[in-house]
Formats: sequence, C-alpha cells, structure tokens
Amino acid sequence: MSKNHWLWMLLPSNISLGGLSVLIHLHILSPEVKGKVFDVGIATSASNLALIPASMIWGYLTDIYHKRKAFIQISNFSAILGPILLYFSKDVLSITLLYSLITFFSVARNVNYPLLLMESIKKKLWTKAYTQSLLLSQIGWTLGILPGGFWSLHFPIKDYYLLLSILSSPSVIIAQISIKEPEVKLERISAAQRHESLFHKILSLHLIFLNLPKVKNFFYILRMFKFNQRIPIIYLSSFLFFLASSLFFTSYIPFLKDSKVSDSEVFYAFSSMMLLGVVSYPLALKEISNEGEEKTASKALIFRLLAVSLGTILSYIKLFVLHISFIILPLMSSAYAYYYTSTSSLLIKSLHKGKEGELLGVYSALTGLALFLGAILSGYISNEFGYFLTFLISSLILSLSFLTFKKITL
Repeated sequence: MSKNHWLWMLLPSNISLGGLSVLIHLHILSPEVKGKVFDVGIATSASNLALIPASMIWGYLTDIYHKRKAFIQISNFSAILGPILLYFSKDVLSITLLYSLITFFSVARNVNYPLLLMESIKKKLWTKAYTQSLLLSQIGWTLGILPGGFWSLHFPIKDYYLLLSILSSPSVIIAQISIKEPEVKLERISAAQRHESLFHKILSLHLIFLNLPKVKNFFYILRMFKFNQRIPIIYLSSFLFFLASSLFFTSYIPFLKDSKVSDSEVFYAFSSMMLLGVVSYPLALKEISNEGEEKTASKALIFRLLAVSLGTILSYIKLFVLHISFIILPLMSSAYAYYYTSTSSLLIKSLHKGKEGELLGVYSALTGLALFLGAILSGYISNEFGYFLTFLISSLILSLSFLTFKKITL
C-alpha cells in the first residue's frame, strides 16, 4: 500500500455514499419534509435508474479522454458538494434530484480507479491491491453510517449532511497529491479480457457497459436457455435477487420508523449490517476457494432468504422490531457478500471469449432494471397494502432466485 497512497482516497470518498444510503430515507420521512414510503421508493428508484446512463456515459468518456485523475476528482467533489446542497433541500423532488446526481457522478470514480490500479501497479500485486481497494471502500461506507447513531441523539438529523461533507473532503486532497496519470492507458474492453481484473471491477461497480446492449444480445441470452447454459441461469437468478433486495431495503427504514424506532437506532442497526459486511468479503473469497462458487452462492441464498423471511414475520407481529433488526440486517449483509462474490466469479468464468462486452451489457441492464423496479414497486406496495405484503413478495422472489440458481448444479 505504501507505493499506492492514492488507494486511501477510496475510504473518505465512500463516506458520503454510505451515510446518504440511510440519511436520505430519514430526511424524506422527517417532520420537515413529511414524506411517505412511496416518496422513499421514488427517490431510491431514481438513484438506481441514474446508475444505468452513468455507467454508459462515464465509460464512454473514460475511453475517449483517459483522464483518470480528472474523472475521479469530479466524483470526489460531488461527494463533498452534494450533501451540502441536500442540507438546504426541503422537499422530496429536490432531494430525489440531488441524490440521483450524486449517484451519477459517483460512478466516474468507480469506472476509473480499477483501470488506474491496473495501469499503475505491477500485475503480480493486482489481487492484493483489488482486495485492499474493496476493503477501504467498505470501511468508508461503514464510517458514513457509524457516527449517525451518536449524531442524531445530540444534533438535528439534517446537520449530518454537513458532517458527511467534511469527512469526505480528504478524498480530494489525497487524490490530488498522490494520483499520477500513467503513461500507458488501458481501454476498458482490453481490461475486460483480463478475468481477474474484471471480477474485481464487477465487485466495485455493479453495472458495466463496455458496449451498449442491443436487442439481439438479449435474444442471444434467451436462446442459451434451450441448452441450459450457465449464463442465462446466472442472469435470471441475479435479476430476481436484486429485484427482491430492492423491494426489501427500500421499505425497511420506513418500516422501522413506522414501528417507532428512532433515527439513532436506525443508524445503529445499519451500522451493524455494514460492520459484518466489511469482514464478509475476504471471508467469501476464502470460502469460494475452498467450496466453489455454486455451493457458496447456494448457501448465501438460503441465509438471505432466512433473513427476508424473518423480516416478513417481523412486519406482521411487530414485536421487538429493533432487536430482531440487529439479526436481520447483518445476516442480509453477509449473505449478500457471499452471493455476489461467488456469482460474479462464476459469471466471469462463464463469459464467452470475444463477447465479454455484449454479455456484460445485458447483465448490467438487467441488474439496473431490477434495482429500479424493486424500489418503485416497494414504495407503491408498502404505501397501498403495507410492509408485510412487500416483504412477503420479496421472500417469494428470492425463493425463485434460489430455485433458478440450483439448476446450475443439476
């Protein structure tokens, strides 16, 4: 790490995103804004939708201009300025627009830093550097949530935006001092042909559009179903997984607030989730090397389904909501780390040589669609029919994801 000081930038640059993942929900539901779960669904779906054009646009600009530091700094500045602007927001529309813009600009960093890592670090050190970058990002995300419990007990919840901005500011300084533009620049498509780098890039950036997906690419995936190949099974299982996840998490903070859980307690509950997530990724990599991707992913889906089912029961009985959330959320986080790491590895190994760009484009489009649909449906269903039905549907969809994935091992 000593020769790659710029990697430390990932820690403060992720603080804003981590804190906003909880704070946006609490702000919308606050007495000042007076938003409902439907409004939370709109804001979350808009942010998820922004990921799709962001991945395409920043990827395209990166291939044309090759300005690693400039694009990373754009993202870092947005993590500082975005929360300040959100501090002055007083309605759902402005919060939604600003949150979507922050999400849009954050992708610039995630597109460029994996390329910068490959360009500036010796190949034999890539695995170690990728692991460190993922760990620093996770720690940064956690540090964005962790102080919220104490802060919301003693200060207005809205002021937390300003703290996030301050804590994120070192990212600009670290990047400016330590990032040197490499002499040799890689194209994203050439980087994608290195499976090791592509695997770690997917872990840091869910949506990767090396090529704009075309209709024929989707039909190509559908034709694979006739031969029971791995790729369409992974795609369908992942689509259902992210759809179920978006359904559940979009409504979970509103559910906690409607259950009289305080802002401080919400932050503490999600801090427990993130803390377990930090240690789960390296453990997941070790589990994959010992047990294989299929077995690891299957176990993760079972534990994820157990957590969502427990949340469904909790939304019905409404007893010990906070206490049981300290079981549900860490279990969800750990299961996600194991599932996403193993399926990403499985996906990379299954890609057809020469079709990486097309296949990843379809995968990214389906993932983005699942996140968008899950959020907007979650807000609507919870608002109209209650949280129990939302979480029940999430459980059923996750069950379908598990049954679909099991076909790989048959």
